[in-house]
Amino acid sequence: MEQRKSSFDMHFILWGFCVAFLVYQYGIRSSIASVLNEDLQQYFSIDAARMGTLISLFYLSYTIMQIPVGLLIDKLSSKWISVVAFSLVSIGILALVSTTNIWIASLSQLFLGFGCSFAFVLVMKITNDYFPRERVAFISSIAISTGSLGPIIMNPLLAYLSNHYFWKSVLLVIGTLGFILSAIGAVIILEHKLPPVVFEESEETKSDGVMSDLRAIFSNKQYFWIGIFSLLVYGAISTFCDAWGLSFLKHFYEVDKEQASYGISAVYFGTIVGGPLMAFLAGQLQSYRKVMLFGTTAMFALFSLVIYVQMPKYLLFGVLFMAGIASTCQFLVFPAALCQASKKIGATLTGFINTLTSLGSTILMWWVGQMMEYSSSHGAIATYSVQDYRRGLVMLLVFLATALISITFIKESFSSSPANLNDSIGDEYGTTRVSGSDFD
Repeated sequence: MEQRKSSFDMHFILWGFCVAFLVYQYGIRSSIASVLNEDLQQYFSIDAARMGTLISLFYLSYTIMQIPVGLLIDKLSSKWISVVAFSLVSIGILALVSTTNIWIASLSQLFLGFGCSFAFVLVMKITNDYFPRERVAFISSIAISTGSLGPIIMNPLLAYLSNHYFWKSVLLVIGTLGFILSAIGAVIILEHKLPPVVFEESEETKSDGVMSDLRAIFSNKQYFWIGIFSLLVYGAISTFCDAWGLSFLKHFYEVDKEQASYGISAVYFGTIVGGPLMAFLAGQLQSYRKVMLFGTTAMFALFSLVIYVQMPKYLLFGVLFMAGIASTCQFLVFPAALCQASKKIGATLTGFINTLTSLGSTILMWWVGQMMEYSSSHGAIATYSVQDYRRGLVMLLVFLATALISITFIKESFSSSPANLNDSIGDEYGTTRVSGSDFD
């Protein structure tokens, strides 16, 4: 009995470590591109267009790696993949602070994207394997919402520290912290206490091979439509929060970057509330599709206000908070896809959906920078007008309007989730079966 409890507890330790990795890398990738946007432009002597390209390199690497990462995670040890990936993110940060050359900085962004590409897929893999399917939407929303603590903590912290210390020194400390956390994970996660988890006797969890897994995914049009919706919605929210939103708020409201960072944090506070709320609404309505439609419509309206209406700061923060809540309708794409698939392709399918998702950021962050530079009548670095930012950020609204159209092609998949699962934990062979009651 004690051995079963130890195995059961180790699942949560692994899940918690991967969520901590999600928090760390999300905070890093958001704050570097957003808080340090103008610092990097000045340091490397680049304009908005080239800055947009530099930022998009992270997402390009992140995007390209999603399916290979999913295939690796479906086949190899989640513990050592998570520990090594954590270390790779730290290496990427240290590479950025060690150079004055824009080309080496570009390579560091590619490397950083490679390391970060493992975090979310690991969390979804572990959630899908170790929790009942009818709870995957809720548990995954808790994980993703917790991940939002990264930008909430890191954006104002990095803004404050970079106002008082050289930004390279700050990133050096943060990168070193990543190595320490990865070492802790290597010690506390006991892999021999992580037996395989099977929820249904009838479900074969062993992969039939890479090509078979990929055929199962690429032959299903619904996975493409779900991914396209995610591409458009996440592209909009990440472009605002992780790249151009902070600089826009800084110029529009004539505040310093520390104050502007609170506006970005308001969005992420909204995602903490919105993740579980959207999962709850989906359960009550028995529909992922309706919640996606509601959330995207709200995002379009709220970001239109942010971009075109100058509001009192308390109202602005309220609108950004609500936009953060609405944006979490995008979280539902993963349970919406996973509930239609076998567990044996769970990580690969997550990687496929996340490939399309991150492609939106790759495209839109670059596009906004190009639009700003094209509309600008000057060549000075970091002196773009509010109108320049608006002309770039209008592309967010274009993406959200297109997302509303894409929903019409997504079929409702909520009923695909199995209602009843096995209700026992463990057997003499070390295989763990988990039921919903074990998490009540």
